[in-house]
Amino acid sequence: MIKALIFDFGGTLDTDGVHWSEKFKEVILYYVKSVTPEHINKAYLYSENLLVDLVKQNDSLKTTLNRQIALQMQYFIENNILNEKESDKLIMNISNNCYTDVLNNVKIINDILKKLKRDFKLAIVSNFYGNLKSVLKELSIHHLFNSIIDSTVVNVRKPNPEIFKIAVNSLELNSNECIIIGDSYDRDIIPAKLIGCKTIWLKGRSWNEPKEISSADFIIKSLSELRGALKQMVLENLVNKN
Repeated sequence: MIKALIFDFGGTLDTDGVHWSEKFKEVILYYVKSVTPEHINKAYLYSENLLVDLVKQNDSLKTTLNRQIALQMQYFIENNILNEKESDKLIMNISNNCYTDVLNNVKIINDILKKLKRDFKLAIVSNFYGNLKSVLKELSIHHLFNSIIDSTVVNVRKPNPEIFKIAVNSLELNSNECIIIGDSYDRDIIPAKLIGCKTIWLKGRSWNEPKEISSADFIIKSLSELRGALKQMVLENLVNKN
């Protein structure tokens, strides 16, 4: 019997299946005509490598986005892709655009989570920067979760299956009583399956395309499909038992 749903955050609850590399690509290409998708991929990796040392525990999502976008602009400037004089306005415009999209999406997600909360314990497991609890409070959804696992806080990062074990143990449940929902097949679905959890893969716009998907028990394209997926998984469980 499934008793808990464990969600990824970045790329899942905040953008409904759009990996942040793809989100940044979409918005940056709108504002900056001098860059290519390849430039943006490299800038994203550059920012990810540096960001964890810059974010503070109480930083908001808006502050985090500003810092990450500033690092990407820094990459463009250092590689002579962008003029430094343009960067301040670009950081503000790109950050505002991304932040507004997250707020609009979380309004929808909030309603979904409230309904799920009636039937399940809810948790989050995310590769984050130590400020995940602050971000969830900022978005007014922190109270919906029984457990919040931030990789920087617990010092374990996905795809290490141990981070999912930490979440399952924090809920005082067994792995087979939990479903993991995430947008990354490699970082969410495969390691969760390894420890015995059920899995729902939120297949959206991703960093890469997996060659095989056997670890996904169910696939959805949006979190709006989640309740239907859960009902279908219960039905298939009953059928399998008969």
